[in-house]
Amino acid sequence: MIRTILSCMIVIWLCGVGVPKVATASVAQTGSNPALVAYLDGLDALTQGHWIDAVSAVSRALENAGDEPGIVLARGVANTLAEQFPQALKDLERAKRLGLKGREATLWTYAAEAMSGIVSQEHAIGGVPRSLQGRAQTPSVVSIPGHVAQGGDDYSSEYGSFIVYEL
Repeated sequence: MIRTILSCMIVIWLCGVGVPKVATASVAQTGSNPALVAYLDGLDALTQGHWIDAVSAVSRALENAGDEPGIVLARGVANTLAEQFPQALKDLERAKRLGLKGREATLWTYAAEAMSGIVSQEHAIGGVPRSLQGRAQTPSVVSIPGHVAQGGDDYSSEYGSFIVYEL
């Protein structure tokens, strides 16, 4: 059930603000654009819940399209759902550095941190626990601010709330 709901949410996201420039080609251009074909294969895999296949397809799209922030975000999402968290966090940070508009990379960063336990200091509740101070510098609990789940021009509140509270 959760996979079906998540697939629907991903489709909603992809039909809205999550479409990178490479995906704006016409249907007639699809066959001659390997980046677009690979990206669409990745979207198809995401909507079917085949996370690893999605990572592979979106990686092929990046090989052909270069540093397209929307495609980097899509790979970060696929890596998060495939539970490949270190790679996901790198992609999500890279999408931000490349100038991705909106807060979606931040939303998925919080989700990846919450799912993995790999929490950055600025997203941790109370910092490093006292029992771990001096031994480990990785906080254990992520604090996701409510404004991250609230929609705006970049994504809907339903989508943001689902990612924050249901994943």
